[in-house]
Amino acid sequence: MKKYFVLIAALLFVLISASKADLPDTVWCKYTYPTQINAVKFTPDGKWLASAGTDGVVRLWETQTGNLVREYLGAGSAIWGMDIDMNDSLIAAVTDLSKITIWNINTAKVEKIIDIYPNQTNPLQYNSLSFSKSGKYLAAHIAKYNPNKSEPAIFLWSTKDWSVLGKVENIWSIFHVVFSPDETLLSATNYVNTDKTESVALYQVPTLKLVKILPSTGVNGIFQSVFSNDGTNLGAACSSNGDKIWNTSDWSLFRNLNQGSDSRAIAFSPDNKYLVAGFTIGGKDWDRLFICDLSTGTTKYSYLLNWFSYKFGEVAGDTPLSISISQDQKYIAVSGGVGIYLLNAKWHSLSVSDNPIQITNPIIFPNPTNGTANIQFSLLKPEQTQIQIYDSASNLISLIFNGLLQQGIQNFPWNASSVASGVYFARISAAGQTSTIQIIINK
Repeated sequence: MKKYFVLIAALLFVLISASKADLPDTVWCKYTYPTQINAVKFTPDGKWLASAGTDGVVRLWETQTGNLVREYLGAGSAIWGMDIDMNDSLIAAVTDLSKITIWNINTAKVEKIIDIYPNQTNPLQYNSLSFSKSGKYLAAHIAKYNPNKSEPAIFLWSTKDWSVLGKVENIWSIFHVVFSPDETLLSATNYVNTDKTESVALYQVPTLKLVKILPSTGVNGIFQSVFSNDGTNLGAACSSNGDKIWNTSDWSLFRNLNQGSDSRAIAFSPDNKYLVAGFTIGGKDWDRLFICDLSTGTTKYSYLLNWFSYKFGEVAGDTPLSISISQDQKYIAVSGGVGIYLLNAKWHSLSVSDNPIQITNPIIFPNPTNGTANIQFSLLKPEQTQIQIYDSASNLISLIFNGLLQQGIQNFPWNASSVASGVYFARISAAGQTSTIQIIINK
């Protein structure tokens, strides 16, 4: 009996030690409802995270703190696709009216507007775009409105002079386009065959000649595809029957990952060892993000994406619509119908080191508000903390708190009844770090 007691005690010690060394799942969150965030993308150096959604604004966030760096204006309507080309410091977005706007990422100056259908007024979902790895090409799936059905097309431009190098029309229901790492192929998801089944189509770059249609996966929708960084695999996020991964050498099916249903976003880790995908699994805690080991097809870790829905009720699902992984593999960014999650990447139990972030999950609710706004965040350990309110001109409006706070969830109400309608900012400072959250007052 003593032998078993010692063994159990040793196991408990190992488990407790591992939990102390581990990081929380979430670094920070941005609650954006009713704006749906359709795209997130890390810059190659991992310093910034870009996001874009149905409010028509591209935003750049500081990865470590979640602070807003700058906004990119002028898209004009809801954004459905966004990508970054750091070779030429460009960020591009395509809207539901098929208008493409390209900005300088450092200055937010509009560098180019491509508007194939300038008279279009009826919005259409699932337009997408992608830069090639070298930045030599830009491809986009856009659609022209037709009262009977939309008329999707794929365009490919040279970023040197923005000339059209390839065009595919008379296709039906394309959702997403992406280049292979060697820039020889363009993958287009949800290609509809003559028998109405849905597949992934592969086009030659830059001519956009159709070279292959992958075998039908028997699903109702294929939302995204992505190539692994080494180009050996192509993955597809499928709405049913599991996500698919093919070998690009012979296009044989390599893996069928069936952790759940309604998968809409997918990403390979930069080292090509893991696949990250979002699934709906049913029940109360229904939206999850899975890290899958490509060598075995097994789940290494799963994140429960219920933070927004538990805080604010079932205003919208947390189903991942876009996933991006930082090149150093420290962070995973996920966006959806109610906001953005920045997650600590947990490839295996020993892949996480000490967390430099002490302020986590900062959020304000309700937002917008016409009265009291609740400022909520978590501290990973006791810290001297200051909470301030500033207006849009950086004038200090109110000091909410200045003192020592214990570890855990913090909540501070701010009575905004004495201030005018407009945009304000809650600034939370602790341990030499600052997190700033926008508050909108509507009266």
